[in-house]
Amino acid sequence: MADRDILIAVHAGAGYHSLSKEVEYKEVCAKACSQAMKILKSGGSSLEAVTVAIQYLEDSPLTNAGHGSNLTLDETVECDASIMDGQSLLHGAVGALSGIQNPVCLAKKLVNVQKQGTMLLGRIPPSFLVGKGATMWAKENGISVISEDKLKSESAMKTFNDHKRRLERQEENMLCKKRKTKIPIHSNNPEQVSDLSDAKKYVDDNYSEDRPLNDIQDTVGSVCIDCHGNLAAGVSSGGISLKQPGRIGPAAVYGAGCWATNSSPTGRPGVAVVTSGTGEHLMRTLLAKSCAENMYRDEDTHRAIQQTLTKDFLESEFLSGIAKKYGGILAVKQATDSSGDSNEVDLIWSHTTESMCIAYMTSKEKRAKSLISRLSEDSKAGQSLNIQGKHFVL
Repeated sequence: MADRDILIAVHAGAGYHSLSKEVEYKEVCAKACSQAMKILKSGGSSLEAVTVAIQYLEDSPLTNAGHGSNLTLDETVECDASIMDGQSLLHGAVGALSGIQNPVCLAKKLVNVQKQGTMLLGRIPPSFLVGKGATMWAKENGISVISEDKLKSESAMKTFNDHKRRLERQEENMLCKKRKTKIPIHSNNPEQVSDLSDAKKYVDDNYSEDRPLNDIQDTVGSVCIDCHGNLAAGVSSGGISLKQPGRIGPAAVYGAGCWATNSSPTGRPGVAVVTSGTGEHLMRTLLAKSCAENMYRDEDTHRAIQQTLTKDFLESEFLSGIAKKYGGILAVKQATDSSGDSNEVDLIWSHTTESMCIAYMTSKEKRAKSLISRLSEDSKAGQSLNIQGKHFVL
């Protein structure tokens, strides 16, 4: 019984993943699943497992989260993260966070503090902290604060210098040639950058330089079902490259980055969702919550997620006038039959970006399965979608 109902899945971003580093991306996601599965098999909760999985991804320089995060215009590291517990329905989030190796651990700490109830004088414990206040709270609550320089990877520094140089060159060209085209970071151009630092790809497409850029990576996320049937979801991100200091992305926003609810006595299925893509688009559409609501209403999980990315994203009135919309979803849905003997689980991933890196593992498997999902050659990123999934009986 304890070995049933256990599943962990992670993603390393919806965006663009180079073929040259495909093996590395898949490997880091698979290892994140394996680390989380150890927690689950020892009786750990879904909240703990999601935290461990994301923590592993944050520690990898391959991902844009924690160590190795993209740098702001001021060459600083500011991270966002959030986590939601499907059992308590509590959500913890941090934004524009500096000096913390694993932002997801601070988000989890916020959830656990909320579970303890009101503080002295009846004060409500915080659920969302940003900037210096978040760093101070972390220190007061036993989470180590480190030098910001320790969060800067060699790769992130190279990317920053390359992007800054190219940005300055484009600004020069604008002045000299009176060009109207602006890099998306500072404009309302429909070609928006995404959380995966699509600035790299955008800049490359708008310059004749043949010099290759580093691989693009994005927000990381995880969804989980533990041995008690409790669900959790979490996300973490360093944000877009060359972002404005103080910018908060969807990884910290309630309903945009992650969502999780357990199944209810009334028959509502258990659902956990994480998203990735162009941050402002995910926030305008509250994509994680919208996806969960569609999954509640529609018994067909595949159709529910397809509808989310078409009707609620690509065709959303809140994104009208935007030519290309980049988004990705990783979601799990749990539906137990009336006898309680069978636990039907759907794991679905879908994206409008060129690619999305996924890994998943159940307690019945010895190794995690990892893959990079890609759009077909005749599909257009930002306008088409790819959807895949796996059905389990746990």
